[in-house]
Amino acid sequence: MEREELPFIPLQLTYCFFYLLAAYYLFSSDDYLFIIIHNPIALIFAVGFSIYMARSLRIGYFILIQRLAVVLTNESVVITASSDIIRWLDVADVYMTHKGYKDVGSIRAYYVTIKLRDPEAYLKL
Repeated sequence: MEREELPFIPLQLTYCFFYLLAAYYLFSSDDYLFIIIHNPIALIFAVGFSIYMARSLRIGYFILIQRLAVVLTNESVVITASSDIIRWLDVADVYMTHKGYKDVGSIRAYYVTIKLRDPEAYLKL
């Protein structure tokens, strides 16, 4: 394997569209803006929504400019969304994990988990 490239999922672009519609709906009305400014719980919700929306819009921008999500090479793994470069020498284990309900017929989301030998070396301040 010289180089393996994995693109972002186009479905994430629809999330960006819905976040933009929701932000327009919330922040364009004077009534909602008054509630957000004067209610601390609504303000906390709006700040959390804005932070999550900014991350989603960043990924949407990466989709539009056709930047890859993950690039696997013989030396390292490059994760574009978080700007991480992980060398294979620092990886202790790679395995699949899932999140989902234990009901019959439920959808489970699977993730690739990378365990590092020295995680503190990759912490960002």
